Formats: sequence, C-alpha cells, structure tokens
Amino acid sequence: MELALGQFTSRGPATGFVHAKGWQGVGVAMIINSTLGTLYYNVLIAWSLIYFVLSFRTDLLWSTCGNSWNTEKCFVPGSSSDFHEINGTTWNCTDAQLQNISEYGCVIVNLTSKVPATEEFYLYETEFMMKSIVF
Repeated sequence: MELALGQFTSRGPATGFVHAKGWQGVGVAMIINSTLGTLYYNVLIAWSLIYFVLSFRTDLLWSTCGNSWNTEKCFVPGSSSDFHEINGTTWNCTDAQLQNISEYGCVIVNLTSKVPATEEFYLYETEFMMKSIVF
C-alpha cells in the first residue's frame, strides 16, 4: 500500500499520506522504523565482519582464557584441565597442585557461576572493538 501510494503521489513516506488526515503519522512511523532497522542491521553486519576477519587467525582469540579481557570466572567449555572434582567438590588446580591442595592454596570453584571464554570475548573484547571503531 505504501509503495503504491508513493508511486501514485510521487512523494516520500513523510508526505505521501497528506491526503488521508487520519494516516499522516504513518509516514513518519515508517521513517523511524526504517532508521531503527537499518541501525540494527548495520551492527549485526559489523559483528559478523569482526568475527569473519578474526577467524583467519591460527589461534582464535575466543578459544582460551588468560587474555586481557578475561575475568576469573572464565573457562573453556570441554576443557577441564584446571578443574578437578574430589568428593563432590570442584577445585581449581593443576594436576601437580592437586597432590597437596593446602600448600598451593587451591580454591573451590562454583561451576554454575563460570562464563565461557567465547561469551567473555563477545561481552568484553568485541564491545571494546565496536566502541573504538565508532568513536
């Protein structure tokens, strides 16, 4: 309907509904909707491009913890080399430290509060990259 009305009146969306007094706000709403959709789409394309370019690295940035953007809650899904369970308690230790837990100060880990390395990369590093590109 909007396309046909625009072709008929040779006007844009803001002025195309001038003849119908009750529909004048529809054109402005169409412009606002298009603007918001364009902004949303451009952000998705930017994220896709960032991941596409960074995926050509031999070591993916989101595959490990220990980077500048990772927190102490970071873990790599499927890799439990630092987590050991003893009697239902999960400890954050290496195999050597596990032999003498009290000497090395191994800490008890609550795995439900852990955040995957991929999520931390998205939350902290990708957001930082997007802000540095825009500003």
